[in-house]
Amino acid sequence: MKLLRLLFLIGLFCAVVTPGLSQEDFSPPLIWSVDDMIYVADNLVARPLTGCLPTEKIESALYQSPDGRYFAFITEPPELTKVLEEQGGIAGGQLPNNIWLCNMVNETLRPIAVQPEDFAMFTGQPDVFAIHSRPTWSPDGQHLAWGLLTANGENALVIFDLADGTFENYVLDTAFPSPAGVPMALEPLWSTEGILFPMTAFNVETSEFEEVLVVVSERGETLAQYLMNPDGSSLDFSEMNILIGTAEDVQQLALYFRETGWHVMDINTGEVTITDSVPESHVPDRPDMGFLTIMATEGIWHGWAFVNPVTSYPETFTDVPQTSIALDPLGSAVAVLSSFVEIRDNDRQYVVEGSEVREGQRLHGIIWAPTVWRLSEAGRVLLPPTATELAGQCPGTQASRLAVGGQGHVIDTVANNVRDTASTTGAVVGVLVPGTTFNVLEGPVCADGYVWFRVQSADVSGWTVEGDATGYWLAPVNP
Repeated sequence: MKLLRLLFLIGLFCAVVTPGLSQEDFSPPLIWSVDDMIYVADNLVARPLTGCLPTEKIESALYQSPDGRYFAFITEPPELTKVLEEQGGIAGGQLPNNIWLCNMVNETLRPIAVQPEDFAMFTGQPDVFAIHSRPTWSPDGQHLAWGLLTANGENALVIFDLADGTFENYVLDTAFPSPAGVPMALEPLWSTEGILFPMTAFNVETSEFEEVLVVVSERGETLAQYLMNPDGSSLDFSEMNILIGTAEDVQQLALYFRETGWHVMDINTGEVTITDSVPESHVPDRPDMGFLTIMATEGIWHGWAFVNPVTSYPETFTDVPQTSIALDPLGSAVAVLSSFVEIRDNDRQYVVEGSEVREGQRLHGIIWAPTVWRLSEAGRVLLPPTATELAGQCPGTQASRLAVGGQGHVIDTVANNVRDTASTTGAVVGVLVPGTTFNVLEGPVCADGYVWFRVQSADVSGWTVEGDATGYWLAPVNP
């Protein structure tokens, strides 16, 4: 296996915060969470983010502020841990939880939502606890909001002020609809037009479940309520709700329905229209650089495609959840959390040293640059590779990207051997040094655990390997 030397990319990937770093010098680092640990990539080497490690069990993804200086996450309270040990587990529904906030500029951590001092469960007395939803950031990044469900079933909106560390609880008013199903903390989304609660509600008049969007003020007052189901059907539940816009202007909500695909809701009017576009996630100040787009067809979630305008082909990631993929601050690379943390920029793949995930460990999520969502050009829908496109892929290797009749070049820092046959036992007839351009004559061929192509450069002709299980050594030349 070839070892990639990455010194030339340190300027891109070593954006790691150190204690005392000024606000002006801050660049969001690559951070991820596995089990009860949080790590940061320091010159492409994993190190624990010591100042932001909680004393409690981590239970959620990392929720990043719009400027990337903070992230919040949810933990299991020690009070609940004790109850679970005594009871042997609790079946069904959300459980009490806490919310923590990490300041990345100085690597400090503080709890911002905890359990009541008189916490009680299964004591024979009335239960006393707090269940918090995942938090959402205000568009300006100065506040956090989350839903709160108390032991008596009361739903409230909590607003946390980042500047002074205070928070306000607002009980949702009587105009707020009754949520359907098991009681749970309602999850808000914060737009420039109000705080949104997408939810499933039971319509007493029609005896049907409906997908509704409730818009409330920052004091929890109900401002509007809209039906999200385009046809009112109780069978057409939404799968994803994504705010479309910038920090200064968020007036649309993209909705994905299993049966009818993507729709767009106007938050001001509640009008829902079907669209040929799909949501794209990009770095706010680099709209012309790379972006992530969702691959979904006929109600089937396929994953993500990373599109970099510098190249002519997308990098696809199937079966990767939204919390396990992130863009870099330059919009030129993408990081994925799987069995390790890998970074791809279409032409190259890098593995963060020390990021290996052991079997059975829980993956919570990865963050890098804060992003916003936009709608793609009409009709620009990317799909995962077809079976035909993957026909030349060997088990355990990357999908082939070279094409017969096209050109390729060596992107690795080590020369590629060229052999007289597509086999590791074939005689070496020459080498392709880094940067060499060649014509692709034949392939792909799967042999000895590698994908082979017959190529011809100005100096040599024969069979060479496209890459291995960890990355590519060759790449197509952009037309």
